[in-house]
Amino acid sequence: MAYKPKVSQEMVLIAKEFAEAVDYFTKSPTPCDVSMFSDGSISIRNYDVLFVIDARISAKKYHYQMVQHILNIITEPSLPDNKRINVFIIRDGIEQFSFDNVRLFIGYIQMLQYSPVTTSITLTRILPQILLAIQAKNLGVPLFVHILNFQPDFIQLKDALTINPQLEILVKLKTTILYGLTSQQITKEFNDVYLGCLSKLEYIEEVNVGGEITRQIYKPIYPLSFTTEVMTEESFALIPMRMREMYPINFEDTEEMKGFSVTIDPTYFLNDACYEYWARPTKFLVEPVTIKKRVFPFARGAERNAYLGKEVSGAEEKIVVLKDFIKQRGKDVYQFLDILELNSAVEQLAFEFNQVCDTFKRINFVPVSIFVVCDTTLWNVKTLTYDQLKRIALDNKMYFIEPMLKGTFVKFNDNNSMVNTELYSATIQAFSHWSYFRTAKRLIVCDLQGIIRPDKNDYLLTDPAIHHESVTKYYFSLTNLSQRGMSQFFSTHQCNAVCHSLGIVDGPIDEPENSFLKTKIVM
Repeated sequence: MAYKPKVSQEMVLIAKEFAEAVDYFTKSPTPCDVSMFSDGSISIRNYDVLFVIDARISAKKYHYQMVQHILNIITEPSLPDNKRINVFIIRDGIEQFSFDNVRLFIGYIQMLQYSPVTTSITLTRILPQILLAIQAKNLGVPLFVHILNFQPDFIQLKDALTINPQLEILVKLKTTILYGLTSQQITKEFNDVYLGCLSKLEYIEEVNVGGEITRQIYKPIYPLSFTTEVMTEESFALIPMRMREMYPINFEDTEEMKGFSVTIDPTYFLNDACYEYWARPTKFLVEPVTIKKRVFPFARGAERNAYLGKEVSGAEEKIVVLKDFIKQRGKDVYQFLDILELNSAVEQLAFEFNQVCDTFKRINFVPVSIFVVCDTTLWNVKTLTYDQLKRIALDNKMYFIEPMLKGTFVKFNDNNSMVNTELYSATIQAFSHWSYFRTAKRLIVCDLQGIIRPDKNDYLLTDPAIHHESVTKYYFSLTNLSQRGMSQFFSTHQCNAVCHSLGIVDGPIDEPENSFLKTKIVM
């Protein structure tokens, strides 16, 4: 059916911003995980180690991640005679300490006192201190520096000319620096500094290998994600009993957060233009909410942590699940908005599917909203524009909120052509196929997983994916395989009775009793 695209100048500008963000972040450095150094090549036995730790009060909420990161590095129970663990503590100034006992050091950082100061400490103040400590032989070389900082202004583009000569000296001394904003976004400004300055630094060493001289190039600066090892109850259970005393963790700890629950204005999905590659929502509905959240996640997937929470601001308390990204970068606001739009689009498609396919099980999706932690009294509104929402989100923590699923979880298909043949659902496979025709072959909904609810005669699904004809649509969901994903879906899809009833079959029908299905069939 023909339609008239409804596009505003605001939508064009937002789509352009998303396209520029896609281009920018495909060129930006991907933060390394600390596990890349866990092969023993970097250890306290063959490197001097310096931890630069932010102890200002604004960093206190990231204390557990900081401790966990250090425990992943300091894996030895004792130090060699000639080695020490060095620490720079950032408060009003820079305080320097060193330890020759691992247990004393770990006890110190676990009980670290945070100071109510707001002094800005930047990389330009840290580097001279490192050089002075090396010259005074308080630090040895080669040196391995871990900068655990929490402030977005720690590294600035205007300082690039100042820090470059100092970094070049450290490079010649074979100093390796790991830098990342712990539990914080790696900002666009950091990417600019890295691409324009830090990534170009290197040192070359000639090595004799079997009588042949070869040149090895070393990159001294690594952007690093320090957020991947947030402790969960499952990972805690894997720690040997004798080591658990080093983890002062109470998994019942909660924190109360106030902010906005954000959803997309549903009128956006009333026009088929919402499925075009250039379309972006411009209006968001917001509602102030208060949530009590467990400090530690109960589960972790490939991309996100999941926390148990309770919404306490309404007439009834509701148990909810909050999710945030394990690896956080400056694109987080785009990632949240892309995934919110994707989930909302799939909800709308499922609603339409249930109208045209009412003889089989219904398909429903868990409603998803974004929770932005902020002072809602500053925004006495019920709607926000895209620019307003982005302005709030860039400075505050964000989560996805969804209801808790109760039931046996089943994965029916994925975004890489897999079909569950042990518990095959003809309705779900047909829904994926139907979404392709409903959107005039612009997209396919896949990666369908969730629970079966016999009492409601439906599927309740969560975390879907969409393959779109344009890679820029839903790009930051990280699951859009575009045309390749569509081709992969049809490479394994076999039309069934539900496809036939919907009139979307090209060619002969493969009935559900087809031999490729191994066991149980669910319509």
